[in-house]
Amino acid sequence: MTFVKSILCVLVAISAFPAYAGSPYSPSEGIIEQGHDPVLNKYRRKYFYEDGKISSVKLNSLLQFLEFQKSLLMDSAKMNRKANLILVHGYENDRAEKEGLEAQTEEAETIAPLIFAIEHTQDLKNRYPQMTPLQIHEKVELILLFIGAGYTPYPKTLFTDAIDRAKNLIENFFEFPVNEQGQTQASNLLLNGQFATQTALAKFKASGGDISLLNPPSSPIWTDNEVEAYDPYAEVYWNKKFFPAPDVELPVFHYERMGNGTIKFKTHWFDENELNKKGKPKKKDVTLRVGFEAYNASVVNHLARIIGYPANPTTFRRHIKLELGDVSFEELVTQWKRVHGTEMGSAITHVERIVGENAVILKNVTLEAYPDKEEYRRMGPFRMGDNGLRNRREYRAMVLYNALISLQDQFEYQARVDAVKDEARGWLPIFFISDTSSALGLPAMLGNVGAVNEFTWEFTKRSDGQVRLFWFSVFNSRTWKDTTYSDVKWLARRLARISTAQIDAIMATSGFPEPAAKLYAEKFKSRLNKMMTDFNLDQEGYSLHPVLSKESLAASYPEYISEKGFLKEGAQEYPENTLPILGNRFTPLQAGVVYTINYLQNRFLQIFNPATYENAGNFTIDLGHATVHGDIGYDASRSVSVNPELGPGQKRYLLKDKLSISIPIGLVSDRITTPVGLYYTYTFEYMHSVSTMKEVGTSRFFALLNPFSILDIRRSLGIGEQLQVTHSIGASVGKTKLKVIEDIQIEAALLGLSYASVKTLYFAKPHPTLFEISTDYVDVASFQTGLDVRTYVRLAANFRAEKVQRTYKIYRVDTLNEDPLGQAQLQESFDSALIDNDFSTLARLVKPHEWTESARNKNSHFAFFVWNRGRNSGVSELTVNGQKLYVAHKTDTYDRSLSRIWNDKVKGGLAEPAVNFVGEFWGEGKYVNLAFEGVVGAGSKTFSEMEVMITLSMFDNYCTRKEFENDFKKFFNSRSGSNRYIRFVMPDELGAYPEIEGTMRWQISKEAIHDILTAASNINNLEYLLPGGGRFHDHYENSVSDARSQVKDRAYKLSYGIKKGTTPFGKPYPLSDQAKDLIYVLDHLIGRKAEYIGQLRKLTKDEKIWVTTNISNMLELSHPTFRHQKQSEFWGPEIGKYQGHSYLDRFRRTVLLQPVFQ
Repeated sequence: MTFVKSILCVLVAISAFPAYAGSPYSPSEGIIEQGHDPVLNKYRRKYFYEDGKISSVKLNSLLQFLEFQKSLLMDSAKMNRKANLILVHGYENDRAEKEGLEAQTEEAETIAPLIFAIEHTQDLKNRYPQMTPLQIHEKVELILLFIGAGYTPYPKTLFTDAIDRAKNLIENFFEFPVNEQGQTQASNLLLNGQFATQTALAKFKASGGDISLLNPPSSPIWTDNEVEAYDPYAEVYWNKKFFPAPDVELPVFHYERMGNGTIKFKTHWFDENELNKKGKPKKKDVTLRVGFEAYNASVVNHLARIIGYPANPTTFRRHIKLELGDVSFEELVTQWKRVHGTEMGSAITHVERIVGENAVILKNVTLEAYPDKEEYRRMGPFRMGDNGLRNRREYRAMVLYNALISLQDQFEYQARVDAVKDEARGWLPIFFISDTSSALGLPAMLGNVGAVNEFTWEFTKRSDGQVRLFWFSVFNSRTWKDTTYSDVKWLARRLARISTAQIDAIMATSGFPEPAAKLYAEKFKSRLNKMMTDFNLDQEGYSLHPVLSKESLAASYPEYISEKGFLKEGAQEYPENTLPILGNRFTPLQAGVVYTINYLQNRFLQIFNPATYENAGNFTIDLGHATVHGDIGYDASRSVSVNPELGPGQKRYLLKDKLSISIPIGLVSDRITTPVGLYYTYTFEYMHSVSTMKEVGTSRFFALLNPFSILDIRRSLGIGEQLQVTHSIGASVGKTKLKVIEDIQIEAALLGLSYASVKTLYFAKPHPTLFEISTDYVDVASFQTGLDVRTYVRLAANFRAEKVQRTYKIYRVDTLNEDPLGQAQLQESFDSALIDNDFSTLARLVKPHEWTESARNKNSHFAFFVWNRGRNSGVSELTVNGQKLYVAHKTDTYDRSLSRIWNDKVKGGLAEPAVNFVGEFWGEGKYVNLAFEGVVGAGSKTFSEMEVMITLSMFDNYCTRKEFENDFKKFFNSRSGSNRYIRFVMPDELGAYPEIEGTMRWQISKEAIHDILTAASNINNLEYLLPGGGRFHDHYENSVSDARSQVKDRAYKLSYGIKKGTTPFGKPYPLSDQAKDLIYVLDHLIGRKAEYIGQLRKLTKDEKIWVTTNISNMLELSHPTFRHQKQSEFWGPEIGKYQGHSYLDRFRRTVLLQPVFQ
């Protein structure tokens, strides 16, 4: 009997059990036949069954395999969490270490599928002789799901992604033939209480049966819930209460840190209605989310849960109070910008400060929470097109839900497999699309998130014997390819059971402004009505929803809804709205209109630029031996974009008006053969916003033609507006560029000198209680010499040295907690600086953050054909808010790139994109950076704090198995001091890693620096620097070519100097020289391409350093839960421990040097 037939017999036999009378829970994928995805049969044969029976030997083999895979990932599980907490969120070592160890055991996430597979396999091994065939089968199926979640090799070639995208383009939008001719039905349909074979289903259909009426069992993907009983107002998930009651006017949460991804806050609150073991209010963790998707989250999650799909436990609150604890408001904004930037608006959009309190009010917030780790684990993404999931009806039908909500963000890391603890069965997986909040507009990437104007009134269409869905998928092209008409009609029937009152309730609890919520509700009813009609469900007795007409909606909300059923342009400024409900970017149609207007504006403005006319505005001055040619440029422009800010004074369209006046001068002489250039440029940029497209073309437009309009802007700068003024002057001597013919370009500087001075002033009023002014003065003087010839073969050799002086200050005028007199004085000081450039009063009343820098840098670059070699080094003296520091660095890069030459020089016509695409995958390179930071101590002779960071990086755009083993792993193994440092083995199913990149970081503490310098002062500790690693010691002893001598001498000088501040001979030892010498010594100790860096571990102790290595784009091809967007990568074993945050790192985490809006 074949394997498939034996399993089929088991399934038919067990299906007679009463457990299958309705739609109970089962992890089984049913009966797999021809036309289904058979991939799990491979694991059934290999690890479970022998002649249709469980094999103890195979179970042992499976346990060995799972334990081995787990062992390879233990360091990654720990370090993904630990490094993220340290490097992103500023944790110290002990706290991050504790959480990192928890990620390996009791709070395991990414490796949890393997852990749970091991637990269930061990349980099966121990109990299978006493288990029934049904129990054995379900246990095997459960283990298979965990194996697939934790280990799914996904071979990729150069063309995998491109082919998949092409398939999506060809197959979308979705069409489902009603006759289903030639299609295979789902494998897990229950017919007469048992899994049905394809033959049984065909007979059932031939006898007049409707296959779309057949349910699958409840499963890890779906639950057969009672749709009509769902209450959108109830906030009970997993039979638990996670959030404060909706009637609490201003619930209080306590800030812990920022979260990853969209704008998130990790917080907690105390539930006084539920006490802990000590009798105190129970602490409950909640993630708060603000930003573009805040209104959408509860809507899409309600719609998933109501039809039985898992969804994140979420709800919405208009306002919550966030207690900041030990974190100041400035620190909060600093962390916000560091983690999230301002793409979804700055803190000013989403936060309102509270007078007299270290707390803020967050506006329009999604709350998200989960059961405790003992009951629930968030594990990670899964492979959507693999592991037989597409055999199941409930999974196939999910395409209809995606189309209903018009899901946009469809990267596979949004899909997630979690685990929930069941008292009887143990840990059970659940598969779902976790982040569906990017929806409710046009499908895929065609439109915007939460833009009701783009959300169509219909999403299905029946014609030519098929039903089409208006939805575009960019998931793996295999995910929905097997879905049949019966599958989607099955889910359509469940959607048809949603009541009108439930739809209204879902939108009422969403947070959308009332006009938008009402418009969405009517559109959902309309979409469901059309769906019911297209699937003939109205003929089965399902009632259509009453839908308000567009005219009725307009009559109810005349200020916000047009008679054509669209939100008007001013609707975004609805009271208390902070989200771009008209779209966070232009649709193609909107962009066409807006950019056409903007193009015509700028073409009109060019008419007034003298430089656009021949000889107009030009002048010539005869100097006897030389002639000066120049022209005056007067350039005005306007750019328009969707404003990410929706705080005070902010409107829909962000306008950036720019006016630039320049006077460039060129000098050419018969006697002076090196060109000379001079220039002066004055520029101001004014950023303001308007509500309508009409204002885009009219607001302050003609003021752009008046250079004196800046005076009016200064006097009337409004809330939410920004002004930047730049003066720059510069000169250059000896630099030239020559284009001999089309394919030959020469850049030369036999003796090039240049100087530039730039002064930038920035003024902004982010909030009625918060104003900002920054001043930035930069002077750069440089020397350059070299040659760069670019043709089909490139040859370059050049050198550049520069000196940079910079003084940056930012004044933050905060009037929130000032009395009326203090507010008036601060306002007057701001106005004096803004209007009159008088900073005297402001400097007296407001202490600015100040950064001054004096830097000397050197750059060299060499290139031949596809190979490049670059070097950059320098020392800088910094003064940061009064604290003096020195930083030094040296960077070496080595790379090759065929596409760099090909892109520039080869014109391949239609074939060019394909040729360049292939050429890019030939690229690879290495990078070594040494960076020193020293804090000047009392007396200014020694450093009170020191840190050295050495970073090594290697990338390969297409790393074959041989290259991975012989080059990539060897690079990091040899530099770690251990040949087994990177133990990971490329799975047999894979042939290469496209675009792989590894980074090794060495953090060397002050104590370790002392140790290394002391050890390097003894030449006997440096034998590894000799050719052959010291095997020819006698030949080089006392030789002038001994590579160790200068290193030893300078290390001895440093070991004395960093303690005393002088040389061993008592001479002054400037701190800048100490920094430069330290880089020199370490550079020579680690060798070319850092090949000897592992030797540093012999010169100090591991506990005084921290060595980490992470490799990106590797685990995602074999272990799906590591496919997180940013922070889940492969990590090698950690060496030593984190040595603490440097002074500049602490400064940047707590001090907001940038303006709020930038």
